[in-house]
Amino acid sequence: MSELNAQNQSLLTAKRRLEAEMENLKTEVDDVASEARSAEDKAHRTMLDAAKLADELRAEQDHTNRVEAERKVAENHIRELQVSDSCQCQCH
Repeated sequence: MSELNAQNQSLLTAKRRLEAEMENLKTEVDDVASEARSAEDKAHRTMLDAAKLADELRAEQDHTNRVEAERKVAENHIRELQVSDSCQCQCH
C-alpha cells in the first residue's frame, strides 16, 4: 500500500510540475502573440507612412516638372522678345 501511495505522490508531483510548465508555456505564447501583434501594427503604420511619402514625392516631382516646363516656356518667350527687340533696333 505504501508503494502505491509513493507512486501516487510521485504522479501528483509530476502532474503539478507539468501544469506549472503548461502555464509558463501559455504565458510565453501570449507574450509572443502580443509581440507579433505589435510588430504587425508597427509594420502597417510604416507601410502607411511609406505610401504617404511616395505620394508626396510624386506630387513634388509633378510640381517640379510643371515648374521646369513653365521655365522653358518663359525662356523661349524671353528669347523671342530679345530677337524681336533686336530686329526692331536694327530696323530703326
